[in-house]
Amino acid sequence: MIIELDMYQTLAIAVVVLMLGKFLRKKCSLLEKFCIPAPVVGGVLFAVFTCVCYVTGIVEFTFDDILKEVCMVFFFTSVGFQANLKVLKSGGKSMLVFLSLVIALILAQNFLAVGLSNVMRISPLVGLCTGSISMVGGHGTAGAFGPVLEDFGISGATTLCTAAATYGLIAGSMIGGPIGRRLIEKHKLLDTVVQEDDSLLVEEEIKHERHASMYPSAVFQLIIAIGIGTVVSKLLSLTGMTFPIYIGAMIAAACMRNIGEYTGKITIYMGEINDIGGISLSLFLG
Repeated sequence: MIIELDMYQTLAIAVVVLMLGKFLRKKCSLLEKFCIPAPVVGGVLFAVFTCVCYVTGIVEFTFDDILKEVCMVFFFTSVGFQANLKVLKSGGKSMLVFLSLVIALILAQNFLAVGLSNVMRISPLVGLCTGSISMVGGHGTAGAFGPVLEDFGISGATTLCTAAATYGLIAGSMIGGPIGRRLIEKHKLLDTVVQEDDSLLVEEEIKHERHASMYPSAVFQLIIAIGIGTVVSKLLSLTGMTFPIYIGAMIAAACMRNIGEYTGKITIYMGEINDIGGISLSLFLG
């Protein structure tokens, strides 16, 4: 038996999965202690449930995930709005060191993926499917590069990239949460206060204050950035290079944010945008 769910039913199930995850997280102190996100808790349980139903032949679920892409784009657009050049400049040398380490780790990830694929005597392109394309780029990048790899002869590359990205989300949350908590406790970061010139950060925090009346404006700004982003994405495609669907929206959002910062003529509702981005991320993960 096959149960087909439209986009509204799929969205409703995603919300139920999120609520289940939050409920279990409250009831099980271990999940909260190790910082396992609610979407991961509920999502893993639902994934196991649907997998068992499919393998045993009881029922097969098919989902209309068109809203999944919408939620993903909204989330990454909200991330683009966080690109404040003034704050980035205040990071100085530490920011450059951090960026260099991230680039090095991404390259190492690809070398490891391709190297292991050679050891296992499979195509290096299959290795790339499980490298930074999916593990760093996530579902958006997986969806963008999957068809490209299929054109190079890797059958089912999009499915493989998407599966790897899903695994990366779950594993990253389950591994990163406990490690992050351990580092915070080990170095007593919550008890450490560094007295320094943090005027930019204080100014940034003030901009993150929420006001109920500003949420519509925040939604409008996100939609405008996404609309402009479609044009940016088309221009980027003219280069012949492949980019995720959300890159144009992120660039547009970053430009809007910094134009507003430097001219003072555009008010960006960062607090509200962050909240909407968080909701979009939760629905996307669910």
